[in-house]
Amino acid sequence: MTHLIKAVKWSGRGLGILALIVLAFCVLYRVDNYMFGWEAGIYWGRSPFVSQQFREAATNEKSTMVADLISKKYFVGQSIEQAKLELGPSTGGYYNSDTNLAYVVRVNGETIWDVVFLKNQSTGETENILIYKRRGGITRKILATFMRFVDE
Repeated sequence: MTHLIKAVKWSGRGLGILALIVLAFCVLYRVDNYMFGWEAGIYWGRSPFVSQQFREAATNEKSTMVADLISKKYFVGQSIEQAKLELGPSTGGYYNSDTNLAYVVRVNGETIWDVVFLKNQSTGETENILIYKRRGGITRKILATFMRFVDE
């Protein structure tokens, strides 16, 4: 009976440690793959968002307008079509689809950042704007290494 109690205690500790590892990886994934508007202002600088300038700017110049775009909630509550009309055709990757718009705003070596306009499916309006790291990042390298290890 005491062996059973010890086994249960150890398995409980093991589950607790596993839960902490999973939680830490989820937090790392969020920090490594998404950015808040205020973070963009710190990393990339902050200049006023002007749709005409955004549409015509070079990729890395667009990133300086992202913090203002998100903090002032431009296009939130408006149709995706309105954002597309003012910003031009979508240039982004992963999140770019018939419903969402994505624009490449920053490229540093292999790391590519997109600003993504998420559409509310029931209203057709822009529901949220987020900054997503499409390529690069430590979590992708960790996952790739893990998958190579599993495949062997």
